[in-house]
Amino acid sequence: MKLPHQLCTFHIMQNLMTELIKHINKLLRKIKSSNQKIEKIKDKLPFFKSKNIKKKNKKKIQKLKEEKRKYNKKLKELKNYKKRKSNIFKQKDMKKAKMRFNILYKNLQNLPPTVTTFIEKLKKNFDKTTNYRKYDFFPTTTNQLECYNGTSLPDNQKRICQTNKGLDRAIKLGRIRWTKRNRKKIQS
Repeated sequence: MKLPHQLCTFHIMQNLMTELIKHINKLLRKIKSSNQKIEKIKDKLPFFKSKNIKKKNKKKIQKLKEEKRKYNKKLKELKNYKKRKSNIFKQKDMKKAKMRFNILYKNLQNLPPTVTTFIEKLKKNFDKTTNYRKYDFFPTTTNQLECYNGTSLPDNQKRICQTNKGLDRAIKLGRIRWTKRNRKKIQS
């Protein structure tokens, strides 16, 4: 029986979400800086005696608040798309997952650029990432094994041991090396 290949959904999501998270963090920084600018201007406002300067500063505050609203709107939109993308993999039924994916794929022209790249990359490997829905014995992720290997093995062996077969081989070789070292100590 030939089994299909299952890609790790955790790593797919991690690799594809990094670009979106960068944009979200950038918007959060812009919102924070505009809040700080508004506070600085508000703190200085009572000390100005001229009405013209007060009006200019109030206009600056209004502009900053408009920018802040615009950033909040973009941020809300990106967080919504982030949630919609993760819901593709959280579905219990394969039909629902495909339906959610197709909805995003059909609306590709109206999506932000980071979301479109995610959808286009996912389209290439969608079947490989959702094979765990077709076969009950497929794990959704190999992350548990990789976490174990990441903490227990040195850097040069981590790539080799991403599968059970590689891990078994590494453990056997480690036992052989251990016995060789200890035999030399006992004999001398």
